[in-house]
Amino acid sequence: MSTNQSNQAVKEKKNNADSKTKGKQKYRRAAKDANAKLGSSEVRAKKTRPTKDAAIRTAAAVEETKSFRRRTVTEDASQDEKKERSKKREKSARVRVFPIWLRIIIVTILCAFALVTGLMIGYGVLGDGAPIDALKVETWRHIIDIVIKE
Repeated sequence: MSTNQSNQAVKEKKNNADSKTKGKQKYRRAAKDANAKLGSSEVRAKKTRPTKDAAIRTAAAVEETKSFRRRTVTEDASQDEKKERSKKREKSARVRVFPIWLRIIIVTILCAFALVTGLMIGYGVLGDGAPIDALKVETWRHIIDIVIKE
């Protein structure tokens, strides 16, 4: 790497570190503002029993700092997620190994195979006949004649 490139890399690292510290600084400022709204810690320490109003204000300040932190974290995360998703969409389109029409044909063939296998097992094993006879047309005519009783 040249000197300019290394200097640029150092500057980028500093900028990244600065952006992280800025988020922390915002959180700390919000916490300080919440503490300022409640009063100094010395005043709170002198009170023997906290009042209901002080408890409500404390809870509100804590919730305010938490919500501020959630907003900053979620905003950064959502922006990063959006960038990653857009990069993935741009990079690759989905290519199917088996097209849908081929899947339909394969499923149809498998269903027909299961039907023929079931017929042969049912006629040969359960019906005490020859399994090959289940595939003959004469066998089916005989079965239909028995069912219709002509």
